[in-house]
Amino acid sequence: MQNITDIVKKAMSRDDVLWSIYEFFYCLERLSKEGYEISYCDDDDEKVAIIALSDKIIGYIWRRYPMIFTLTSQLDDIRIALKNQLYIEYITTTDLNNEDFVLDEDPEINDVISYIICKSGFSASDFWFYHVV
Repeated sequence: MQNITDIVKKAMSRDDVLWSIYEFFYCLERLSKEGYEISYCDDDDEKVAIIALSDKIIGYIWRRYPMIFTLTSQLDDIRIALKNQLYIEYITTTDLNNEDFVLDEDPEINDVISYIICKSGFSASDFWFYHVV
């Protein structure tokens, strides 16, 4: 299990970036231009976008803070596509459905992470699901 508390807090601390109103959308556009398939419906105000390649989901990008869950095998390619966005925090896994992640109980994180998510073990797909519904 990987404790991602510090990674989430670091992403949350990036108040020097206009993430949710500009940079998030720029990153979606960049990834799309690099051949990634992006699933994000702006009208529904979704909180997490899906990143896919050849119809296979390879990651999730959080709209609220500059943080991306991605397959370990795709990390280098996504970093290259977003090479100028050095402030993005990356969380990797070998399988987006593995419950590889844990979070400490922390009031700051509790305010932004869905209360439904099981902080003692969740997957990147769980994160996406509980922040979209």
